[in-house]
Amino acid sequence: VAFCVYSQFLPETLTAFFTKDPAVVAMAAEYMRGYSIDCILVSFVFCFNSYFSGQGNSIFPMIHSMITTFLFRIPLSYLFSRIDPSSLFIMGFAPPLSTVVSLLNVYGICDIPNGDIERVSSKSIYIELPSLTPPYTGGGNAWLSTLPLCKGELEGVVVL
Repeated sequence: VAFCVYSQFLPETLTAFFTKDPAVVAMAAEYMRGYSIDCILVSFVFCFNSYFSGQGNSIFPMIHSMITTFLFRIPLSYLFSRIDPSSLFIMGFAPPLSTVVSLLNVYGICDIPNGDIERVSSKSIYIELPSLTPPYTGGGNAWLSTLPLCKGELEGVVVL
C-alpha cells in the first residue's frame, strides 16, 4: 500500500534510480501511477492461486491466469497504447484492470458470497506419510502426517 501511495505522488524519484534521462523518467513515472495499483490487487490473486494449488487444484489457477493474460492484459495494453501513443499513463491501467477481471473470475467460480470457496478446491489429492517419530524428526510432528499433493509436485519428497 505504501508503494502505491508513494508512486501516486513521487514516481519520478523511483524511476530516477535507473536513468538520468528526463524523458524516460517522465514516461516511466506516468506508467507507475497506473501500474502501482496492481501491486495491491495482484496480492489477492497470488493468495487465491496459492490456495488452490495447495489444495491440489493447480489447473484452475493456470487457466484463469492464462485467460487474464491473453484475453485481457495483452489486448488492453495494446488498445491503450493505440489510444494515446505519446503517453504511458493510460497503458499503466491495463495490469490493474486485468487483475480485477482475474479477481472477478475467482469470485464467480468460488461463490465466495455464499462461503463456498471449497467448490473449486475440493479436488484435493492427499498422500499418507508414515508416522514421524523422534529419530527422524526430532519430535512428534503429527501435523506433518498428511501433505497435499499438487499434481505430483511432492512425490518423492522426504520430509525431515
